[in-house]
Amino acid sequence: MLAFFSRDLEFDFKNLPDFQWFYIGILLGVTFYIGFQLFALSTKKIGLAITSVSGNLSVIVPVIIAMIFYHESTSFSKIAGLILTLLSFYLIFKPNKNIKIGIDFIYLPFLLFTFNGINASLLSYGEKVGAGKFMMVFMALIFLSAGIFGFATNFFNKKRNKINYQSIIASIALGALNYASTITILKSLTFYADSIFFPIYNSGYIAISALVGFILFKEKLRGVNFLGIALAMIAIIIITSGI
Repeated sequence: MLAFFSRDLEFDFKNLPDFQWFYIGILLGVTFYIGFQLFALSTKKIGLAITSVSGNLSVIVPVIIAMIFYHESTSFSKIAGLILTLLSFYLIFKPNKNIKIGIDFIYLPFLLFTFNGINASLLSYGEKVGAGKFMMVFMALIFLSAGIFGFATNFFNKKRNKINYQSIIASIALGALNYASTITILKSLTFYADSIFFPIYNSGYIAISALVGFILFKEKLRGVNFLGIALAMIAIIIITSGI
């Protein structure tokens, strides 16, 4: 709804299937939903720290794809910045030694890594095949597909989640935040190369999130966590210096 009412759409929806990004949008809706569910399940079973690291390590997927298939340059600043970005993710969310991971759920971080990488890569590819020119339609298609897939999954699930007033409000708020985040990524990809944007976006997002948690929510950060935040900032400086 946000996508449709953000502006007046001058678009002939009869021709929608003729666009290559139409099918990418449908697929993205499905993979977005699966990725979100994997994040929630992994956080519950393994913990936020390891889940966040595995999810954000997926930044290497669109970067590698961009360098191989889109022939983006592989400068020293990009490679060094990417390495520091990955290291900063680990240090920011480095779990305590006494945290134990159940072997039954060890596959969850790997699945999350895969789907987050797929989501970022598909979003980038959609922009490259023309979705950026019809951004609101593309966004509406993604979230409509995610909504339909999520509703169908919940409907056929024997352990169906109960829908109440609180869950509806939370879903709307979360959907609005995801919409804002996704459209920011899509717009940014029209100006920056994948190998530059994704490391900067992920490292900046993680560092700011950790600091907000520390300042506003009094979350405890150890020295190694602050080191990770510092490395994330250094990574951004190194990557942007090569633009």
